[in-house]
Amino acid sequence: MTTTEHTIPDLEESQKRLLKDFILEFLPPTESKRKYTTNEINYVTNVINLFTVQNFDFKSRTEDLLNIFDDLNYSIFKKKSEMDYENKKSKPNKKTELWIGKESRLDLISNYIYIEIPPKIVKDIRRTCAKLPSNTNSEKIIANDLFKNKLKAFVNMNTKVLM
Repeated sequence: MTTTEHTIPDLEESQKRLLKDFILEFLPPTESKRKYTTNEINYVTNVINLFTVQNFDFKSRTEDLLNIFDDLNYSIFKKKSEMDYENKKSKPNKKTELWIGKESRLDLISNYIYIEIPPKIVKDIRRTCAKLPSNTNSEKIIANDLFKNKLKAFVNMNTKVLM
């Protein structure tokens, strides 16, 4: 848990339900155990928080999202790492270790925790939360606008849930 996460309040049940609906609709599980920056739990938490702060005015902690993904039976896995004692930090190696259930989450401060979700969609969500650069190609602008419209439809359908 990061130091800024200590100030984030516990999620209400309606917020948890909204996050579950969002994840099921926009972040379907994949069959791949690939490890990208964009499906690493801290990155995913930051992107989901960008979206929820802009549209619903709340944030979630990494632990909250890990619990939600676990409740939805998504695979949570981590990259094994080796300690680099010279630089005092852990470095990943290529082996993957499947992480099953809350009982296995003894090392929550571990780096390299991944969720089996499509990294491209996480990037797309992030892209809709920011202004695109002026030199963005028109096909990407159109694709971004289409995805933004899907997200807006979700927001419109779920705004009443949190009231």
